[in-house]
Amino acid sequence: MERLRSPFVCFLVLASLFWLLPFVARLCIMDIQPVDAFSFNSLFEGINMPGENTVLLLSEGNNKEAFENILTTNLKGCLLNVLGGTLLGLGTIINLAYNGFIMADMIVFSHNSGMSWNMILKLNLPHCFELIGFWISGGMGLYYAWQIICFIRQKESFTSSFYIMMGRCTVVFCFIILLAAYVESYITENFI
Repeated sequence: MERLRSPFVCFLVLASLFWLLPFVARLCIMDIQPVDAFSFNSLFEGINMPGENTVLLLSEGNNKEAFENILTTNLKGCLLNVLGGTLLGLGTIINLAYNGFIMADMIVFSHNSGMSWNMILKLNLPHCFELIGFWISGGMGLYYAWQIICFIRQKESFTSSFYIMMGRCTVVFCFIILLAAYVESYITENFI
């Protein structure tokens, strides 16, 4: 089992970096107009922006539906990270980079709209521990891709220890995402 943990930790750090680099790059270039994600989304008929629905639900006091919306959205992102490993990690890398960039873009948009850094941190820090779950799922996707590469190269891969570790990581990231969704929908509103 120790033999599996060391590479997974490397892939976990790598996943965090794939998220963090676009995030930091976007924050460093604050003069660029934020991406208009809502008009970009109009290219895909019938798909609503999850954040738009969540804000509406929370403003109406519908915390239960907001919780479900946040939970399913975040779990879908994590699932994309894990399943991105089937594309030799390309899907995972794209999802991590995209989410890091969009998170920074929302922060830049909030700041450019007049929100203070203090308020941005106050609203985001209580539930941003969901990123740990997101990074764990990204590490799982990259590690899954590595196992596929080992299989192709006819090296030892997909052992029972690998499946046990992946199962444990799934439980951990699902718990983190569940807890973060609860905090975001029921507790964060008290900070406003």
